Amino acid sequence: AVLLSLHPGFRVGFNSLGGLASVNHLHLHGYYLAHRLPVEQAPSKPLDPGGHLHLLQGLPAPGFLFYTRGPGLDLESLICRVCRATDYLTDHEIAHNLFVTRGAPPGKTSPSSALTGVRVILWARKSCFGIKDGEAFNVALCELAGHLPVKTSQDFSSLTEAAAVALIQDCRLPPSQAEEVQAALVALMSQKEQ
Repeated sequence: AVLLSLHPGFRVGFNSLGGLASVNHLHLHGYYLAHRLPVEQAPSKPLDPGGHLHLLQGLPAPGFLFYTRGPGLDLESLICRVCRATDYLTDHEIAHNLFVTRGAPPGKTSPSSALTGVRVILWARKSCFGIKDGEAFNVALCELAGHLPVKTSQDFSSLTEAAAVALIQDCRLPPSQAEEVQAALVALMSQKEQ
């Protein structure tokens, strides 16, 4: 859908069970936003020898980055890799958020980098169930990508960057679990595609 849209600001996303979905059932988000987001050109480092999985850097919540230049076999391979990763997270009951947007190729990028392909970003995160906190915003796919829909004008006026970063970082997995997930995903990327 992102590749079919002529609008560069069309994004698609998914919140898993426990990933702070507004309603915990299978649904996708698709929306237009005519502004660049930090995840679209954030630098990344490769995690696997094949260069299929990268870790976004310089963000409050680093995510796993998958990239494709466009339609064709490269896109089909990307879909298989993303499905293997989300299947692993689901099978291990690890909440996650997925965000699909146009973006720059992995590696060292800058704010002026051209958005020449599609970035799929996957965040493994702490689970969240029940009534949501009364914070300025709830951390799900948009917020992890850098788009912060704030609930009230009072929250907007009083929100600081430090408070926003703290809210986002609070949803991250503990370091030992994050390392375990990263190692498992790197191993999955080396598997042959079926």
